[in-house]
Amino acid sequence: MRNRIGKAGAGLACLLAAMGLSGPASAEGLVEIYRLAQTRDAAYESARHRLDAVYTLNQQSRGVLFPSIDLNGGANRNWLDVESDPVSFPGPPGSPPSSIDQSGQVNNATGWNYGVQLRQPLFVAEAIFRYGQAKRQIALAEVEYAIARQDLILRTASGYFQVLQADQALASSKAERRALEQELARARKSFEVGTVAITDVNEAQARHDLVSAQVLQYENDLAVARQQLTRIIDQDVPPLRGPRADFPLAPPEPALQSEWTERARRSNLFRVANELGVEVAHAEVRARQGARLPTVFLVGNYDVQESRRPSFGGEVTRTETESSVVGVQLSVPLFRGGLLDAQVKEAAALYGQRKSDLVDATRGAELQASQAFLQMNTSIAQVRAFEQAVKSSVTAYESARRGREVGVRTAVDVLFALQQVYVAQQNLDSSRLAYLLGRLNLQSAVGGLEPADLETIDAYLSEAATRALPVEIR
Repeated sequence: MRNRIGKAGAGLACLLAAMGLSGPASAEGLVEIYRLAQTRDAAYESARHRLDAVYTLNQQSRGVLFPSIDLNGGANRNWLDVESDPVSFPGPPGSPPSSIDQSGQVNNATGWNYGVQLRQPLFVAEAIFRYGQAKRQIALAEVEYAIARQDLILRTASGYFQVLQADQALASSKAERRALEQELARARKSFEVGTVAITDVNEAQARHDLVSAQVLQYENDLAVARQQLTRIIDQDVPPLRGPRADFPLAPPEPALQSEWTERARRSNLFRVANELGVEVAHAEVRARQGARLPTVFLVGNYDVQESRRPSFGGEVTRTETESSVVGVQLSVPLFRGGLLDAQVKEAAALYGQRKSDLVDATRGAELQASQAFLQMNTSIAQVRAFEQAVKSSVTAYESARRGREVGVRTAVDVLFALQQVYVAQQNLDSSRLAYLLGRLNLQSAVGGLEPADLETIDAYLSEAATRALPVEIR
């Protein structure tokens, strides 16, 4: 690319700087940054924990259908508070009668008990339906986790390219400012010797001040982009590699937009998730309806009770009872204050909502695939157009500079031509990054985005890639 631009005209020195953060030999590529994000991104980790939690639903729903065995026991002590009149008894002949007063608190009884209860569901319609619902909920959670993985890939790539784009814009703007500083010095010198008017100096100063303000904005943009990527990888952003100038601009394959929309209709992950959501909602309706059906349990109880009760004569009476019961328990819900009917209506309404969401998700998947397909082709055309624009703007700048030397062009013409060089270069940088991100967006639209796609793009990155087109004014 340096040779092609150098041919635009003599007198223009083209110094090509590195597109990635040049200098360090340890610049990281897209794959390395993604590996950091996999282990450190909080949103992705949250999705992984959610999947682990949903996996327990299968065991939970199955456990309701299995027997339950409970061991229970206890100990107690009772006190009897007696209030009565004294009871008189005749004494021996010649002696006064005796009496016994039984009033007061008397230790009445102590005891303990233990038992085992078995409950085996024979027919619980709600539990049966929820067991089938759990399988669909797990499938839905797995798809949602795949969506989270795709989202992590896109967020990482987007954050990576945003840092590159901000860095490219800043480097280009700084190079333009250096070129304008030389142009401003030239204008001031020419004004001092009386060969140009003060308007040329003012124009150069205005352009220089404007670009200086842009440099401040681009520095802020770069800092923000770095912070956004830092949020994902949980560390300072290392030096990054940028795309080579000669990476291939491969169009979408297949080349028909309709084939991509059809693939999105079948395999877009958001559409698949909504389809599973409809199945989960339908299972919820059946479970709510099942709650209104009778339930049948096989019930078995084994209990042992022992009590010790003192009599008024001081003797202790010990009683032990052992019982075993096996039977079938039937429960029929007759009236719950309208609760069950309301729950069924709620589930039915949510089922209808999920079906509408599925229609919307299908249309959204088709639109996403169409937009990604068109954007990718547009990016290819833009890259080629801006490559030509860079060469043309360099030629125009060279012509303006030579015209000024012979007196047929003004300093304003040269400044305008110089500005167009950097505008064209920034547009080229942006369109090349947009193409790379567009490839990932298109794969995401059809549910086929994998880490291997990052490896393909990573092969297009290099530490010695071109970043911007600084122009040295002579």
